[in-house]
Formats: sequence, structure tokens, C-alpha cells
Amino acid sequence: MQYPFRKADVTAMPEKPSGKFGPEDVCTRAQVVTFLYRLLRYAWDYDTSSVPDFSDVKKDTYCYDAVKWAVASDITTGYSGTDRFGPDD
Repeated sequence: MQYPFRKADVTAMPEKPSGKFGPEDVCTRAQVVTFLYRLLRYAWDYDTSSVPDFSDVKKDTYCYDAVKWAVASDITTGYSGTDRFGPDD
């Protein structure tokens, strides 16, 4: 059986310093799109080249690719009228 994700993709919460899951913690926008990206990116391959960069999501951030992918696949958008995504919201 083939799975649409790798074991390495389904790990602890992104950017959680303790490396633990934290089931009662609040998830940020960045964490939610990262979860979805790690689970679905192999099944939903979208071209992210036309998605503009957000001023608050830097290229070296763990969620950069996930945010671009989620916007390209119409899962989410940035804040209307701004160049912000709000990854920590």
C-alpha cells in the first residue's frame, strides 16, 4: 500500500521547541498549513510560483513552502488588503 506521506513528514508539531506533540496547545496558522502540507503535498501538487511572498513569512522559515502551497491550492489566503499571512495568529 502506498501512502501520500512519508513517516518523516508526520512528526512532532512544527517549531515546537520541546519536540513533543502538545495535544492541548493552540495551533497557529503556520502550524495548521504545515500539517496539511506535510500530509497532502504529494497528492495535491500545485504550482506556487505565482503566489506572492508575504512580508511576515520569510524564505528560511519552516512554514514558507507550506504557506505558498496552501495559498496556491485555495486552502487559505493572507489577510485581505495586506501583504501579511499572520503565521503566528
